[in-house]
Order: sequence, then structure tokens, then C-alpha cells
Amino acid sequence: MYENPIKSQTVARRLKDICQGKRPLQEFIAEFRLLCMDSAWNEAAHMDAFQDGLADEIQDELVHVEPALTLDAELFQIAVFSSPLNSAQFSPNILKEPVDIAQGLRDEQALCLARRMVFLAKAAAAAAENMLKLHGLFIRYDTLLVEINPLAEDAAGTVVCVDAKMNFDDNSAFHQAAVFGWHDWLQVDAKEREVSDAGLNYIALEGDIGCLVNGAGLAMATMDLIQLHGGMLANLLDVGGGATVEQVKEAFKLITLDTGVKSILVNIFGGFMHCDTIAEGIVLAATELELKIPVVVRLQGTRVDRAKALIAETKLDILPCDDLDQAAKVAVGLSKIVTLAKEAHLEVSFQWRI
Repeated sequence: MYENPIKSQTVARRLKDICQGKRPLQEFIAEFRLLCMDSAWNEAAHMDAFQDGLADEIQDELVHVEPALTLDAELFQIAVFSSPLNSAQFSPNILKEPVDIAQGLRDEQALCLARRMVFLAKAAAAAAENMLKLHGLFIRYDTLLVEINPLAEDAAGTVVCVDAKMNFDDNSAFHQAAVFGWHDWLQVDAKEREVSDAGLNYIALEGDIGCLVNGAGLAMATMDLIQLHGGMLANLLDVGGGATVEQVKEAFKLITLDTGVKSILVNIFGGFMHCDTIAEGIVLAATELELKIPVVVRLQGTRVDRAKALIAETKLDILPCDDLDQAAKVAVGLSKIVTLAKEAHLEVSFQWRI
């Protein structure tokens, strides 16, 4: 920054003194102003010298790393990751230490990793102890990720956890009640709260067709077919593989809470999830809600014949359809009919028997 790079390094040292409270900030500002008026100012030539000088002065004052424990998809086991000196964006600098699920993170592993993170002397032992505690926390509370960002060493050699991030496995809520009891529902949409209480998975979208499925793959296939036929989903509710009749009924209620829904497509492949359970839930919900929205139901798999019989026995306007492509096409067509009717301020009802 100065014409003489040595002076640039001097400025860096003085800036470090300010950070440590050894020198008043006003003094540095005055000097910097004089620097800016200097005709010999050459920022391009001397900025590197300034940065190098600052780095040389503070590198021994603070070590900054970002350790994290998570599940490694490649190793199929727990692993400790760390990016030394804030270098997470540079993948070659990311350190990875696999953890044996039976033995856990060993003392020597943690100490070796701490040294690779450039912790020295007693600070390495303290950093290793922190990582061992992180591993214990990771296992005890069924977390998916425990990250300290940053884990820092100050000038006195004290290792400090400055900030942290933790992700918990939703599937462990039943035996981690204390942890999940800390959830701040005031920051969550009321509909999401209802979905969570019902044990379901809900995604709000921007179309006008409600969709009830079981499984993420089936959900994606259904959404693709709806779009192929010119429609858009208003929401997507996944009941998973073990939903009860009551959960299916609640799922239907949640779908119909969206006033933009013009038709509903149910697409279930019965494996663990029995088709007759879905059918009972649909009939129960349609009866209680007095549904006026057209419902297209495509069921295949376990107990499908009983499910079809349950639907056929009702007097509800539920359209069964065996072919998924045809079911998607019908759901899109019905949503367009309902949309046109509403725009014309007309009541519309559907009656069919197959």
C-alpha cells in the first residue's frame, strides 16, 4: 500500500495492535488518511504486502477451524469433517476422519485430527477433547449433523466453541422428547404444525390440484404426469408406509384447507401401506367434510380389491381409475372444469359410476 512494501507490513502490525487494544483507532485513521493523500499510493502493487504483513502478525493469535460430525453417504458411517483456516470452499483442504460405529471416535484419532487442524501443544488436546464430546453428543441425541463454526484458539491457547449448528433426526422424536420439546412452533406455519402433529409430510406448491401419495418416488412421478398433462399441484401430502385411517382422514382435511384446490388425485401403491386403509380414510374424510371437490383415486397393491369395494359401496362422488396416466389426465381436466365454473359463478357437481 505504501510505496515501500515494508511500510505496508508496518501498517498491518499497527492494525493488529489496534485489535488488541494497544493503540487507539483514531491514530490509525489519521495515518491512513495521510496514506490516501500520498502520491506514491499504489494499491495494486502493495495490497499483497499489506495482507501478508497482517497475516504474519495475527496467524499466531488465532486458529480458526470448522469441525463437524455427520453421516458420510460414501462410507455409510459417521465421519468427522473439518475445514482448517476457514477453507470450506476449497475441497482439497477439507479433512475427513471415518469413525467406527462400534468403537466410536478414539482418543488418538481425535488428537491426530486436532493436530492436522493446526492446533498445537495443549490446544490440540483441548480441541481433541471437544471433538470427543461432540461425538458423544452426536450419538446420544440422534443427530444428523453437529457442527462447530468456528472452533477457535485465542492468544492464550484456550479453545473456544464460538457457534454451533445441530440437525436432529425426526424419526427419533419418540425417544428424544426433551429435545423436540424445544421446537419453537411460533416460527412455523400453522398448517405445518398440523401436518407434524399428524405425523405426515406436506409440501405446499402453487397449482390447483391436491395430491395424496405414499413415497417420495411416487410423488415425483405423479407431479411429472400432472405437469405433462398441463396441470400443477397445489400441494403434495405423503402419508408414508404406515399411516392409519385417522391419519389418512387428517391428510385429506389438510389438502382441502387450501382453498385453491380444484381437484384431488390420490395415487397409492400398496405395500406396507394397505390400499383399504387409504380407502377407509378417504371415505371417512369425504363424509365428514361433505366434499364438493372431485376426487380421482388410483390404487394398486395390497388389498386393492377390498379398497375398490369400499369406494364402490359409498354414495360419494369418488372416481376410481386404475391407470396412473389416465388418472392424472382426468384430475387435470376436472380442475379446469371447476376453475371455469367458479369464474362464471356457477355451482358444479360431479356424478359418475363405473
